[in-house]
Amino acid sequence: MKFSGNSAPILVACWLHFVTCFVLDGQGHAPLVNTTCGPMEGISQHGAYSFRGIPYALPPVGKLRWQPPQKLSHARGTCWNGTLSAKKIGDFCFQYESDTTFYGSEDCLYMNIFTPSLNPTSRLPVMVWVHGGSYSSGSGNDDNYYADETMAATTNVVYVNHNYRLHTFGFMALQMLADVSPTNTSGNYAFMDTLLVLEWVRDNIRNFGGDPSKVTLYGQSAGATHVLGLMASPLSKGLFHRA
Repeated sequence: MKFSGNSAPILVACWLHFVTCFVLDGQGHAPLVNTTCGPMEGISQHGAYSFRGIPYALPPVGKLRWQPPQKLSHARGTCWNGTLSAKKIGDFCFQYESDTTFYGSEDCLYMNIFTPSLNPTSRLPVMVWVHGGSYSSGSGNDDNYYADETMAATTNVVYVNHNYRLHTFGFMALQMLADVSPTNTSGNYAFMDTLLVLEWVRDNIRNFGGDPSKVTLYGQSAGATHVLGLMASPLSKGLFHRA
């Protein structure tokens, strides 16, 4: 790793065989955390750490449109190269503001993490947020609702929020789509997106100070019905423990 700038002293401190590192440059903290897809660098502010715009699946475009989300994998060569800069939120999922105004992107399967600790032995409770918006609008980036560094520091909890596919892209159900689906079904792609986020949390959240056995799923409006649906689904068994 190369450093540029002035000659301020640098200290690198790591736990558990370099799973989690802080790079201290004398002027702030640049948190560096390893994941199953490689290292990522976030932000330290307001007494906690944040990692924004983390891709949790391949962009659901082209042949992956109206398909279950595809997990990033070193084996398939779909992980990022080098260190991911996780300092900016990802795009909103495609949605409409009015009948004539559309915004967002199909490449929208990103998540954000806010945590007061990066010590893997902290084993803090984890809360995974599901945003509302009638399944046709909104995002995990909505600052009217989502947690931030201050909330993580104040409550001593790890918060995760994410985007999931909306409207037609999240719920289109047609026989022609079922015929080419690996599950022989269609629709409910939004629920599949959240299930993959919960799998990501299970596999990685320890490195962000969280406890994968203490995961609460919570939401507002459509996000609350999203939680109810996943409570009823056998596919979510073991992925969250409170709702």
